[in-house]
Amino acid sequence: MIRKYALCLTAVLLLAAAGCERGRDGQATAADDVSYRYAPDAAADPAVPADVAERPPQAAQPPAAPEAAAGGVVAVTPARPATGWAYVSAGVAHTAAVRADGTLWAWGTNIDGQLGTGASGWDAGSDFPVRVGAAANWATVSVGATHTVGVRTDGTLWAFGSNSHGQLGDGTTTGRNSPVRIGTRTDWAAVSAGWGYTLAICRGGTLWAWGQNTAGVTGLGTAAGNTFVPTQVGTQTNWAAVSASWGHSAAVRTDGTLWAWGSNGSGQLGDGSTVDRLVPVRVGTASNWASVSASRGSGHPYANGGGYFSGPHTVAVTRDGQLWAWGANSWGQLGDGTGGAGSFRNTPVRIGTASNWASVSTGHADTAAVRTDGTLWFWSGDSSNVYLDWNRELQTVANPVWQTPAREGTASNWVSSSGGGSYAINANGSLWNWHWEWDEGGSGWSPAQVEVLLP
Repeated sequence: MIRKYALCLTAVLLLAAAGCERGRDGQATAADDVSYRYAPDAAADPAVPADVAERPPQAAQPPAAPEAAAGGVVAVTPARPATGWAYVSAGVAHTAAVRADGTLWAWGTNIDGQLGTGASGWDAGSDFPVRVGAAANWATVSVGATHTVGVRTDGTLWAFGSNSHGQLGDGTTTGRNSPVRIGTRTDWAAVSAGWGYTLAICRGGTLWAWGQNTAGVTGLGTAAGNTFVPTQVGTQTNWAAVSASWGHSAAVRTDGTLWAWGSNGSGQLGDGSTVDRLVPVRVGTASNWASVSASRGSGHPYANGGGYFSGPHTVAVTRDGQLWAWGANSWGQLGDGTGGAGSFRNTPVRIGTASNWASVSTGHADTAAVRTDGTLWFWSGDSSNVYLDWNRELQTVANPVWQTPAREGTASNWVSSSGGGSYAINANGSLWNWHWEWDEGGSGWSPAQVEVLLP
């Protein structure tokens, strides 16, 4: 059975706003953008069957051209399967991916211009990937809550989307709906975008941060104000990998040590305390860490009141293939088979006994990981996935809970995942998504595994 039950919000969160009205019965009016698929209004949580029959993977079909209320037909570009996807970064409301040919593509919500298409607004999003500019030398990309940052093969850094906290790093608070170059450096190697802030590593191993400093999430020694341009974190020159989230950060150095900083109310820093840290602190004494992923916790940037945070946790892989997790565990999201209201781990705990884990990716209270044998595994303690209704209020969908890793299907050629397994790339370069789909026929929410198509 397909075990991924995380709601993919890149399509259902294209919401009605100015110019997008609905009638009292919830039906679309002439102002709706009929080319989008929206989540239905929900007065109560939709019921989810306790057991859903297995369905084989299938390519998502583009919507048929609908009749416009004012007359005429709104054209919809036919979609086609595609291979050649190299890297994907999935957020709560938008996704971006780099193809093997160096082109950058994005889809989902575009309220703040985070798709980089030159447009922005409630009606500017896309259900299908749209190409970002004409450049064909993108190396990697990372999506935050409402902004996107990418590195090109020439080592330049580019950003677009919301900039209210200076998270783009261009020295302003002006939002950008197309990529803008950040500074003049040409030695950027890696980047990770979080909620209102960004972290990046240069080829010389230095770590840089900018954006909001809430709870010390930038690691710059302060929990107040904003930083508007890339600013070096400490003086170390051996940073290898970094992960930004919605409240805490984690990074691995070339010597295999693991470090974390920011909010720590649920022990998500793994330093044995629940004290926020304004600068990086070492996690334990091990020196064989290979990679780390800091979860974003639950919440949504466009909810009334600014969303909310809950369930932050961290998962990491060691060089010998072991998997470890720590942080909030109220829903069992760590994957160690335990959980319960208010429970957490403030030091790393090993997940299972397998020693062939290759990579890991966290979502909000869900996690996905790939093993060296190409199998894809998922676990989720999130019993109430989140989406926004028409009034921008958070609603939930009750989901089954898996508190230990469960294998996704039978394929053994997966190479990477993102967003807690919302997306995964196959060895043939195809990109797949696990999400919930609403059956207008009345059967409610059901899981689907679909291939991401190109227009």
